[in-house]
Amino acid sequence: MREELKRREGMRGQFSAAFLRYGWRRGYVNHKTALFVDVRDLRGQIVTDHVWFIVGAQIAELDLKPYERVCFVARVAAYRKGPFQEESDECPAREMDYRLVHYSNMQREGSRQAASLPLFDGQPEVR
Repeated sequence: MREELKRREGMRGQFSAAFLRYGWRRGYVNHKTALFVDVRDLRGQIVTDHVWFIVGAQIAELDLKPYERVCFVARVAAYRKGPFQEESDECPAREMDYRLVHYSNMQREGSRQAASLPLFDGQPEVR
């Protein structure tokens, strides 16, 4: 489980990460995905070892090369790992884990136009 993300569930913040490679999410609809590693907050603290994002206009426009660092804003959310299945004696409950969702303002690190958000200060965002 991603303990650092668990502490920040429901919060939105700025992160940086290194792009590693593209992939595909197979299913009813195939989606091109991007794998980012070494995900850190603005303080430089590692929050997770990797995260997958569906490639949208922002990522596609950057035309990233392996190991290029980017910064972005995202929300931390919980999800259940594994394929959906009914619970039974043979199939235990799916494990909870945490991820980054709803990324925005994705830019190469060092860009002057990077979004400016406060660091996580333990206060939940007012909705």
